[in-house]
Amino acid sequence: ALEGLLGTSGVIADLCKADTWQCENTQLLQKMGFKSKDADCDCCEDENTSISDVTAAEYAYAYRDFANKWWDMSKPVLMD
Repeated sequence: ALEGLLGTSGVIADLCKADTWQCENTQLLQKMGFKSKDADCDCCEDENTSISDVTAAEYAYAYRDFANKWWDMSKPVLMD
């Protein structure tokens, strides 16, 4: 709910143009091959599978891609 409210402020660029569930980055990261569908979080190793998830370098690459495709870079705040 807070993200929805912030998104209406006019100063925030979000990923809603990507047409993903709740404007989240998870599906975009999966399409880029960075996020394992078996992992539970974006920042850790999954306890059940020991699959390392998205690294800082992968996030940096993905966010540059998001900036080119989905974010309005004229906005001062980018939200994923």
